[in-house]
Amino acid sequence: MGGLYIGALTGTSADAIDTVAACFDKEIKIIAQYSDPLPDTTREDVEKLQQGVSSLAQAAKLETAISLGFAGAVKKLIGKCSSHKEKIKAVGLHGQTILHKPCHNPPFTVQLGDPNIVAAETGLAVVADFRRSDIAAGGQGAPLTPLFHHAAFADPRYHRAIVNIGGIANVSILAGNNRPQGFDCGPGNVLINRWIGKRLGRKYDYNGEWAASGHCSEALLEALLKHEFFQRKPPKSTCTSDFSDNWLNRTVAAFTPDPATVQATLTELTAVCINRAIQTYAPNTQEIYLCGGGALNTFLTRRITALVQVDAPERRVANTERLGVDAKRVEAAAFAWLAQQRFLNRPIDLSSITGARRKILCGTVYLPPL
Repeated sequence: MGGLYIGALTGTSADAIDTVAACFDKEIKIIAQYSDPLPDTTREDVEKLQQGVSSLAQAAKLETAISLGFAGAVKKLIGKCSSHKEKIKAVGLHGQTILHKPCHNPPFTVQLGDPNIVAAETGLAVVADFRRSDIAAGGQGAPLTPLFHHAAFADPRYHRAIVNIGGIANVSILAGNNRPQGFDCGPGNVLINRWIGKRLGRKYDYNGEWAASGHCSEALLEALLKHEFFQRKPPKSTCTSDFSDNWLNRTVAAFTPDPATVQATLTELTAVCINRAIQTYAPNTQEIYLCGGGALNTFLTRRITALVQVDAPERRVANTERLGVDAKRVEAAAFAWLAQQRFLNRPIDLSSITGARRKILCGTVYLPPL
């Protein structure tokens, strides 16, 4: 077996630090995995920072805490790798996205997670700054996972779409032998989780049960779909701060629906965004595979399936487990793969995904102190 690479990230939902150790020889093989839930206080601090209500000092303090959390999770993962420890080459550290503004002038993206701390604490090389590398080359900085989806899941016999439903939802279009495409669709779990958190004090809507108890308001859905992000064409990306509490509360206030109706409508919004992305940019898709935390929301997956099969009832909709990778581990595995590409100095071409103007070495390598 060749070298092992670790992927570590929190995702836009900021619910846990997810790590995997994987090798990428003839096939992708996940050797170990570990998740460490973020403390409620940390998650709340992340949300405050994303909403722009924290100071620079608070942001710096939060980054140090998160970095130590990443280091601790990686060390626990290493402990699960048993006889493979000596084969670990590097950690791919995505970090916690706070702001992502690729359309600003100048564009920028901010992820919390100090690779120096992780390298010092683990004794491993760390690859970080993936998104900033792409933005510097004229790209959107996101999504970066479609290249991994192509490496892991493409099959020249089929037109496939891989849909990652984290805080933000994104789609990767794998059309036979064509170059992969991909872009953010819109909110994934972010609005669903925030709404149930504010109203019922829960971290997420288990199996979409609360949403299923309500009904979708078509008028509210139409108003939500007027958000400027949905009018953009790919390449495009977004972040949770673009779909803020202020924006949601203002939009909902015009309709005064009951809370369960809002939850059902927000769930429908995610399903509609995904369906529109596929229908508009990949109408020949035969198979759709879901991953990310949203893939475990059974009500949401039912709504996605119903929408994408309206015009193509023969379309298969399944979890990426069918393709050999746990739906909850796909994104962490993607950053392990990206770490390998950078550690081995392999340029990658994101032009058909992010709009980057040239091939790049994606990420920066940070070595542990001597």
